[in-house]
Amino acid sequence: MAMNAKVVSIVALLATLVPTVISAREWVDATGKFRIDAELVEVRGDNVILKKLDGSTITVPGARLSARDQTFLKELEAKQQTTAPNRPTTTIANAAGGTQSTPAAKQLAGQAHVLLMTHCYRCHGKNESNEGGFGFAIDREKLVAAGYVIPKDPQRSPLVQRIEDADSPMPPADESPRPTADEIATLRSWIQAGAPSEAQPPERPFIATQDIYQSILSDLRSINEDDRAFTRYFSVAHLANQGLSADELETYQLALAKLLNSLSWNRQLAKLQPVSGQPFVFRFDLRDVKWTDSSWSQIVSRYPHGLIVDSREAYNVRAATKTEVPLIRADWFIANAARPPLYHELLQIPSTDTQLEALLQVDVQRNIEQGRVTRIGFARSGVSQHVTIQPAVLLLGGSGGRRPVVEYSASDERIVSNGWWPRTRRVRSTDI
Repeated sequence: MAMNAKVVSIVALLATLVPTVISAREWVDATGKFRIDAELVEVRGDNVILKKLDGSTITVPGARLSARDQTFLKELEAKQQTTAPNRPTTTIANAAGGTQSTPAAKQLAGQAHVLLMTHCYRCHGKNESNEGGFGFAIDREKLVAAGYVIPKDPQRSPLVQRIEDADSPMPPADESPRPTADEIATLRSWIQAGAPSEAQPPERPFIATQDIYQSILSDLRSINEDDRAFTRYFSVAHLANQGLSADELETYQLALAKLLNSLSWNRQLAKLQPVSGQPFVFRFDLRDVKWTDSSWSQIVSRYPHGLIVDSREAYNVRAATKTEVPLIRADWFIANAARPPLYHELLQIPSTDTQLEALLQVDVQRNIEQGRVTRIGFARSGVSQHVTIQPAVLLLGGSGGRRPVVEYSASDERIVSNGWWPRTRRVRSTDI
């Protein structure tokens, strides 16, 4: 009962706390194991939203903070009540410019949404578009958290500044239609009103590691026992806990599926199966991408987040899958498996062209004898001004050939392969 009362009091505090501009400080969880330097962005519901030094945001349940941090929040609340004693009680969302229930605010929010959808969304969010690293044009929460919109201050909001930039406006000057003066005025009014939302987004519950392993164990019990040793899992639950939008999480899922199949020689596409009860955890079968235990071990050997969770559910999951680390963060995998050395290792790309030709079933000598070779060239390398190269090859399956590369140098000369012999000669471009 005492613990429940403490949690209730913390939630009550978070519901009324109005944040100010807080410089970065160290935040610690109740166990003392996890520490992070971050700024307080806002408190939404019973969650504290922090902005890390790299600019990314993270959402932490208030009840999981250390006693020191909870004291800090209480002192901040007391300070704000002292500086503004007559201010009416409000929720943190309203104080930070969030949801407001008045019809006028909802109407203004709807107009701003249409404006952003019409002029910004095509390049900054639609179909996972992310030009300039900005892919959330119609996500009010992300616009505020990332600093593009500063509630109640349109003049300092980068979104307005960029739209009104005389030298380099957004959308670009040649785009049609362009935002009208009335539309820009509406955008300014929306921000001045606190950038209200059309509707309060539903709170996403925090996903604990223990809950993930419980769901994985239930999932393993639902499949054939002989298949469990080949079953592995990817997760974006930690990104969901950080407050990423549904669109952003879906983008990670699509990228994961595409990369997984790009790392497979199998003609059949592998499918990611969401785990029942955990929509941010996905199951796949090693055999579907023609991987082995060794392939997974190569991933795990480079994985920096492979903690061994100490629980009965986690132990049973490890026993069923016959691996110490059956679960990998999808964002880490996407960032690291898409490039060497892990990319080469998982695809088992040979180290020599002869071995690669054998793998692709390309008979180079026969293609040469049958004249199935074509020369290609490049206007300039874009890498080096003076390059000396041996004949390069391009393999195009069983009927393709390898093609010598002809390349311009900075002095308007080309290096051309002299037939298929291992030597080159330099000639003027006018000689060819």
